[in-house]
Amino acid sequence: KSIFSKNIVNTFNIPDELKETSKIFTRSLNYPMEEIIEHFNGHKFITKDTKIISIGSCFSQSISDWLLKKGYSCQSNIWGVVYNPQSVSQIIDYSVNTPIGLRLNNFGNNDRYYDPYRKSSDHSEPVDLGNSEYQAEENLKQHYQNSRDAFKDSNLLLFNLDLTESGGTERIKSLLRNPRPQIFTTNNHEFHVLSYEEVYNSVKNSIMTLRQINPEIAILLNVEPIPLSISYQCDLGPFVANQFAKSVLHAVAIRITQEIEYSFYLPLYEISRCNPSKIYSDDGRHISTQGISLFMKAFEELYVI
Repeated sequence: KSIFSKNIVNTFNIPDELKETSKIFTRSLNYPMEEIIEHFNGHKFITKDTKIISIGSCFSQSISDWLLKKGYSCQSNIWGVVYNPQSVSQIIDYSVNTPIGLRLNNFGNNDRYYDPYRKSSDHSEPVDLGNSEYQAEENLKQHYQNSRDAFKDSNLLLFNLDLTESGGTERIKSLLRNPRPQIFTTNNHEFHVLSYEEVYNSVKNSIMTLRQINPEIAILLNVEPIPLSISYQCDLGPFVANQFAKSVLHAVAIRITQEIEYSFYLPLYEISRCNPSKIYSDDGRHISTQGISLFMKAFEELYVI
């Protein structure tokens, strides 16, 4: 039979002396989700009373919605859409440490002020702060306090790793909202692809900074399965750039769980790869309702008491 036959299962023989500490590793096309869960060592500590916050892209919001619907104690999203680990690091930094100056921009529109570092949950605009500088400053100060309270009062952070591409100023490369065409200039803004070292440092610094105000918070990392549709890396194109990004994020996530206590990994990306037709919606990119349910089944089997 062809090696691509769905009926073929390969079993790799393990020497007898290793069988006590190893598992027989079977592979088949459409690798069963049940085997991914069976072979992965989770850590059951979550209950419906665990105070959870989730940060990341729209996929993160879908997870939050599912948790709330199922009766988990999950904080509603106050950060908007957050795409890359350096952006998450910025958020945690301004939540823990006193921000230096306020970040306002009216984007050439004199009657509204926006926060250029936060993108609204509906993807439409940067977060609107009001129609006056005073109102914008007050709203931003309140957001800083609300963000600090959310991180300080939670037991678990679902840390969703999405992209390695960012856009921003030379000083701060991770604007949560990419520069709008009205204000973008090549002199003031740049696009940037985070290296493995930058991703690792951003994730590690996020956790270490967060634990300054919440030493016991647990971290549950995952690599978001939503692929790139466009890319700044014109020499690669979105398909190759996506695989590069997910590989970097995946390597960092596993390393973090090996190095930092009370940090764990949820293998959602692996589940999305085992049978994509059950995970993705008709556009082949976003996660279907069935896909979210399968992901959260893994969440409950691996981590919920």
